[in-house]
Amino acid sequence: MKKKIEKEKSVNKAEFSLPAEWQVVGPVEKDRPLMPELLTQIPESLVAFGEKRAPQKVKAESGRLDLGPLLPGSGLGRSALVYIPFTSDCHQTVMFGFGADWWLDAYLDGERVVDTLAEGNLYCPPSVADHLKIVALEKGRHLLAIRFTSGIASAVLCAACSNDMDTLCVVLARTLSTRAILSLPSWQNRALLQELLGGKAKEY
Repeated sequence: MKKKIEKEKSVNKAEFSLPAEWQVVGPVEKDRPLMPELLTQIPESLVAFGEKRAPQKVKAESGRLDLGPLLPGSGLGRSALVYIPFTSDCHQTVMFGFGADWWLDAYLDGERVVDTLAEGNLYCPPSVADHLKIVALEKGRHLLAIRFTSGIASAVLCAACSNDMDTLCVVLARTLSTRAILSLPSWQNRALLQELLGGKAKEY
């Protein structure tokens, strides 16, 4: 019993969430080349469609942001760059989750972590459980940069970084098509999910 309690504490120490404040630059060209400087720092401004654009600070709700009001027009192909700066107070292993209506490619400190450009999001409506990546975070400041491109129905982007059990249950149900595993204690769910993502489950 003592070992079980200690293991659960060590996993819980990795609990982590992204800040609710995101910065958005848009609209931008959907096929705009992503130069390294656009992925490792938030630009003071950039020129898109012949106009100078500065980042706008917006608040995401539970890892979900409707970019429609920031992207004039309607229909697919509207694109924006979304930046989420955050700080990790220790070295920890965390899970990033992404979803979009309909395309995204996400970069952590300039390194690509998820890319749905070929097939799109696959799931509708989008959620943070759609595309996952487990990452070892160093202590210090980090930047998540996401290029988002809208689909036909909406312009919703989802992004999260946590061990939230509701999210894990959705992922496990999609992966295994069974609810038997969902009754496991939280630390067992997390350990199994990491094992799945390292093997059978689809990971980018």
